[in-house]
Amino acid sequence: MNPLRILAIFAMLMPVLANAADPTVRTDQTFTIITKIYANQAKAPAAHHRLLFDSGVIYDLDQVDPDRVAIYDPAAKDVTLLDLEKKIQTRLSTDELVAITAGAKAAATTPELREHLGLDAKVVDSVRVEGYAISFAGIEYDVSVQTPRHRWMATDFGRFSDLATRLNLVRREGVIPFARMTLGSHIAAAGEIPLETRLKITRGQQTSSFTSTATIGTLSEEDRKTIEDLRGRLALYRQVPISEL
Repeated sequence: MNPLRILAIFAMLMPVLANAADPTVRTDQTFTIITKIYANQAKAPAAHHRLLFDSGVIYDLDQVDPDRVAIYDPAAKDVTLLDLEKKIQTRLSTDELVAITAGAKAAATTPELREHLGLDAKVVDSVRVEGYAISFAGIEYDVSVQTPRHRWMATDFGRFSDLATRLNLVRREGVIPFARMTLGSHIAAAGEIPLETRLKITRGQQTSSFTSTATIGTLSEEDRKTIEDLRGRLALYRQVPISEL
């Protein structure tokens, strides 16, 4: 498995809620999350994202490739991907993402396939960190957690994580997501957000490891300007199929 293909979806290893399209959001919910992913023992992050949460809408800014932006709007039931250099965008319905994910689960009709996909994996207390763990088919997660100032922050982060995970499944990027979704739901239900996540993947004699960190912050004036700029681009950019992004 190519480690770099794991990074996009592993960056979204945060709480996952069952109902991604729940429109119940407050209009004063603002905060930020910075995620960084380190492959094996590297000191420099292989992936780095700044997430802006503004009244239920989430702006995912790729800090490694600044031209890539994703906007998640659970209330409007859509996800928009933008390429700032090419000035193009594509929009997906969250209902489609939910249906595709459900179809993938329903297709697992044997115990062997369910094991391979991690559909029956259970959350347990981690023996490596102060937090939780889940494992299946050579894949192990250990997660330490943090409690945000407000419980709704974990809820909003969960909505983002759910949609991001479903999107990456559609795009066939990253690790099989179902066990991680189970773990994320468990964390979100506790009103928590992962602090550090350790992922270990064993395939035969080869082992790859990844560490993801999440730092909670406040929305700055510069962030607000970025949001306003992106809203303007949504009205101007040409619509294209997802295959072009």
